[in-house]
Amino acid sequence: MFHGAIFPLALNEKGVEEKYHGFIISIQSTFYVISTIIVGYVIHMLSKRMFITISFTACSIAIAIMGPSHYLGFPNEVWLLVVGQALQGAGLGFAFIPILPEMIDSIYVT
Repeated sequence: MFHGAIFPLALNEKGVEEKYHGFIISIQSTFYVISTIIVGYVIHMLSKRMFITISFTACSIAIAIMGPSHYLGFPNEVWLLVVGQALQGAGLGFAFIPILPEMIDSIYVT
């Protein structure tokens, strides 16, 4: 949630009523939780390196969608922000769950 400090301001700028801010902000966390459940079932289908690369690519696309990206021609719409939030949450879940064992191994003292 690197954009958490300015996200409510962006929602106000787009004309979203304040009563919907919490719902939209929670989309990323919701998709993160859902993806961490799913990742345990699908992680064995690809190598971890390929899995993490695809996940980071999804996160990059999500950031471009939420931008909005004028270079790619995406409009400045609320629905794109919501889709970007969902894709970012899922991408982060699919990226960080496979990385956790390597992180633990890197700090384990033998």
